[in-house]
Amino acid sequence: MHAVFSLHRAFAVLPWPVRRAAGRAIGRLARVLLKQRREIAAANIARCLPALAPNEHERLLREHFDALGIGVMELGLAWYGSEAELARRASIVGAEHLATARAQGRGVLLVCGHFTTLDVCNRLLAPVARHAGVWRPLGNPVADRWTRNGRLRGAAELFEKSAFRRAIRWLRGGGALLMAADQADRSEGAITASFFGHDAATNVTAWRLARSTGCVLVPVVAGRDADNRYVLEFDAPLDGITEQTAPAAAAALNAAIERQARRYPAQYYWIHRRFKSERSA
Repeated sequence: MHAVFSLHRAFAVLPWPVRRAAGRAIGRLARVLLKQRREIAAANIARCLPALAPNEHERLLREHFDALGIGVMELGLAWYGSEAELARRASIVGAEHLATARAQGRGVLLVCGHFTTLDVCNRLLAPVARHAGVWRPLGNPVADRWTRNGRLRGAAELFEKSAFRRAIRWLRGGGALLMAADQADRSEGAITASFFGHDAATNVTAWRLARSTGCVLVPVVAGRDADNRYVLEFDAPLDGITEQTAPAAAAALNAAIERQARRYPAQYYWIHRRFKSERSA
């Protein structure tokens, strides 16, 4: 395992076009080998984007696996890339939404979906806002050490998913916290809410944190554009969400993530099961 991560770090020094091409090759191999995940992604794309023609569904499925492979190579940029390289490849949209939220003197919960660029998002946030991140250890000491060290290149702190009290203290102290708020385990208090017009198991931890701390919820996403540059995008805060019921708040969170997924459809994690009729992934 150590050798795998060392090799990945060595790949980080290759020119970006080479890394991107290698990522596409990884993604295309995965599309062939990971039959179950390919079928899940194909079903999710067809369910969530019914207006697309079948050939467009197939094209998006191919682009999604390309993005998954590129995401593997993007970890080199996110975990080991220099500030200069990141700045050269990225731009920011909607920074005024973050500034307005910070001006209120409250904590800011930066909510996003699971995208292939999530680690890039974490790194791009570093010069914009000192923030903490949420992670789930993988259970392998070597992988956990490399992952934690890589993500701490962007985040000032990392809280395990179960460390609810530490996250509360951080937000009550006025800190910013990045949280992927879409995937949910039904055994952990998930509720059902609409996502792309279908019932989906929905994580309401962000809503609970907001009610506990009075923090502001600001949607954020990092996407790779047609020119292979990154765009870190902040949307308007989800005002009034703490006064809503859990189902209404879940629907609002899903709607925010749905807008992000429509913006960067190939880069959203379609390979995960989200819907009520499916077994947990």
